[in-house]
Amino acid sequence: MLAKAFVPVILIAPAFLIARGKRLQMIAACLLTAAPWHIWCYAQNGAAFWDIYFWQQQAGRFLTAEREHIQPFWFPTAVSLAAVFPWTPLIALIPSRRTLDDARVRFMLFFLVFGLVFFSASTNSLATYVLPLLPALAIVMAVGLEKAKAPSWWLAACAISLAAVPMIAVILPDALNAGVGRVDWRAELSWALLIPIAAAGAAWWLARSDPEQEWSDRRRWATLVIAMAAILSVAYLKWTAFPIMDNQVSVRSFWRQHRAPIANACADYRIKRSALFGLNYYSEHAIPLCSHNNPPRIEQKGSVLSIVE
Repeated sequence: MLAKAFVPVILIAPAFLIARGKRLQMIAACLLTAAPWHIWCYAQNGAAFWDIYFWQQQAGRFLTAEREHIQPFWFPTAVSLAAVFPWTPLIALIPSRRTLDDARVRFMLFFLVFGLVFFSASTNSLATYVLPLLPALAIVMAVGLEKAKAPSWWLAACAISLAAVPMIAVILPDALNAGVGRVDWRAELSWALLIPIAAAGAAWWLARSDPEQEWSDRRRWATLVIAMAAILSVAYLKWTAFPIMDNQVSVRSFWRQHRAPIANACADYRIKRSALFGLNYYSEHAIPLCSHNNPPRIEQKGSVLSIVE
C-alpha cells in the first residue's frame, strides 16, 4: 500500500477470503505499516492529497481516460505472456489435471485470473501493472512442468521459442513508435538463430529422464541451458535493436544534439507525454508548455522531434 495505494487491497482479496483466523492480523499489520504515512500526508496537504492520491490516481486511473494510458482489455494478458518469455509455452500445461490436482496451485491460478480480470477492466493500463501477478504465474507453470509427461519436449519448445528474438529485434523500434498493430512483421535470418537451435537440442537431451521420478540434476541443467540461451538472446537484442531505439524512440539523442536551446525552450501542446517526460528527465527541469508561438519551441510530428529556433 505504501507503493501502490489501494491496488494491493484489491489484489489481496482472494487471500483475505481464505485467511480464516488471520484476517485481524492482516488488517492490523496493514494499518500499522501504511496508516501513519497516509495520515501524515493528509495532515500536510489536506483535501488535495486525497483528491489526487485517491480520486485521480486510483479511481480516475481505473474509470477515466485522463491518464492517457488507454489499452485494450487483452493488454494485461498479452503482457503476462511476454513477461515469462521464453517459458511461455509452459502456459499450455496449466489446464492439465496433473497441474491442478493441488488446492494450493488452484488458489494461485484463481489469484492470477482475478488479477488479470481486474487489470483488464481498468481503462488505463501499463505493462508494469502485472508484476504482482508474475510470481503466481511462474509457480503454476513450474508445477505444470514438474508434473508433465514429457518435460524434455516442453523444455525444447521453450528454447526454440527464442528463435523469435531476431524478428523482435527488427520490429521493436517500429512497434514502440507506431504500436504493435502497425508494424511490418517480417523475419530475418541471423546467426542468433543458432542459439535456440543448440539450446533446444541440449535441453531435450538433458531432460530425457523418467517423468515419474523426481527432477534429476540433468533436468536442472536443461533449465539452466535455456536460461543461458535467453541471456545470450537478450544480449543480441540489445546489441542490434537498442542503438536504433536510442535514435528513433528515445529522446536522449535529440536532447544531446539540442541541449543548449532546449534549456530555454517550451514544448508544443501536441507533443506526446512520453517524449515530454523524457526531455524533462534529461534536462533535469520541467519544460513548460508553450503559451505562444515564439521560438525556441519543441515540436513533434509522428515520432520525430524538432526544435524551432
